[in-house]
Amino acid sequence: AGESTPADLEQLAQRHPQRAAARLIPLVETSRSLAERQQALATLGTLRDARVDEALAVWLDQLPSGDFPETLQLDLLQAAAGRSDPDVTGKLAAYKNSFPSEDSLAAYRAALHGGDYERGRDLFIGTMPPLPSGEKSRRHRRAATDPCRD
Repeated sequence: AGESTPADLEQLAQRHPQRAAARLIPLVETSRSLAERQQALATLGTLRDARVDEALAVWLDQLPSGDFPETLQLDLLQAAAGRSDPDVTGKLAAYKNSFPSEDSLAAYRAALHGGDYERGRDLFIGTMPPLPSGEKSRRHRRAATDPCRD
């Protein structure tokens, strides 16, 4: 079987939630495709199934030791955030409370991994309107007049 598309995974989840849980949980652990694993976690977050809560709880337990892949941590946290299972919510709260109080960025560290540089660049730059001919961006204008600039 090849890589599942996001549409395939969403359709399976809508039509057969129990089968989707059984297919997506191992996919998170074994797929070689980061995008497929991320989509599987996102889809699992929408399924109401005890097996999903059990898997999320196990994966949340792996976060403090670093045993859960960095590239999927943000996806796991987002999937767990939408759950109402007391075990999942408790483990998520314990994880968030484990951040050092002096590290104001600790809660955002999971966002440093798992992205797609090319896709992100295309999304950001691809949506920016071109500058009129001869006009510089604010950053370029500021850099040209900045006395602290090297």
